[in-house]
Amino acid sequence: MREFTAGLFGRRVTLAPWERAVTHRDGVISQELGPGRYRLPRRTTAMILDVRPRQLVVNAQEILTTDAVSVRVSAVADVTVTDARAAVTESPDCDAVLYQAIQLALREAITTRTLTEVLADRAAMSSALLTPARSAATRVGLDVSMVAVRDLTLAQDARAVLAEAALEAQRSKAVLERARAEVAATRAMANAARILADNPALLQLRMAQSPGATVVVNTGIAQPANAIQAD
Repeated sequence: MREFTAGLFGRRVTLAPWERAVTHRDGVISQELGPGRYRLPRRTTAMILDVRPRQLVVNAQEILTTDAVSVRVSAVADVTVTDARAAVTESPDCDAVLYQAIQLALREAITTRTLTEVLADRAAMSSALLTPARSAATRVGLDVSMVAVRDLTLAQDARAVLAEAALEAQRSKAVLERARAEVAATRAMANAARILADNPALLQLRMAQSPGATVVVNTGIAQPANAIQAD
């Protein structure tokens, strides 16, 4: 927003297609001007606003989650001036009003969630910022089309805790997989033992197939102890 004041003899002002002006004279709002060239009467002041969409960045702040973990988070909003008169008359700084509303909503969103919830669903947290931001923006002649969490970082100690938790989860998963494999192997061995017990011939066949096994064939014909050889 910029201010343009006519002197005792008036003054001409030109507004670009993306500008709007609210004029007042002797403390009274007179009119709202669109794009074009105008001659302002003497003692008239024009407050000129840029109505193009822009981004408002809420700087990073440190906030504690419900499980007492400190996170550093910032946000960004897409903002447009929709009511030039309200933007001029309702607040000396309409962006500051919106900035504070988003900042408070961001604090509320973080302090009511655990760290896991904050990291898991940033989209839901961004959605929670939109309603209070729009409510504050409407009062001062602005419209907010989008609010989103911009950056979210953890303190060094919190990152170390998360890394250790992730490593422990991987270790537990590996132990579980080994246990499942051992159970499966034991179950297979039990099944094999039961089959062999029910089928002795199968056991003999398996033993014969083993490397280095000696096969003894019983023909059923007995050999005499002392054989007599013919001359």
